Amino acid sequence: MPLRVDVHADPATIAAATTAGLFLSRDGGEAFEPIMTSRATAARFTLEGDALLVGTLEGRKPGLLRIAVKDGVRKELALPPFGRDAVANIAQNPVRRAEIALISFERAVFVSADAGKTWRRIARPRGTPPRQN
Repeated sequence: MPLRVDVHADPATIAAATTAGLFLSRDGGEAFEPIMTSRATAARFTLEGDALLVGTLEGRKPGLLRIAVKDGVRKELALPPFGRDAVANIAQNPVRRAEIALISFERAVFVSADAGKTWRRIARPRGTPPRQN
């Protein structure tokens, strides 16, 4: 069962992030092929359409991948300090395309201005008290 689904600019191309892995359809959802078999917590096609940004969870270790749509080449991206949390959703800024945002299952929000090389937290996880000065 999909946790997250995203549709490419070509509506025949669909990604489904599930507890059983990441699946890709190139025929409008008639058939899905497995892209990875470890748990995928989120998937978002880049606005350029050339890659998928994918949140992963192997055991208790969260991760973030960039997977090329054309040939499946994977690149591991740096992940902000999630602790036991994981990526729940991914967004890309349509004006500054190197800027991406992640939201965790615990509702922490991180933004990267450099395509995922470095991260800045802009919202704390739920239940986290504000820092005292």
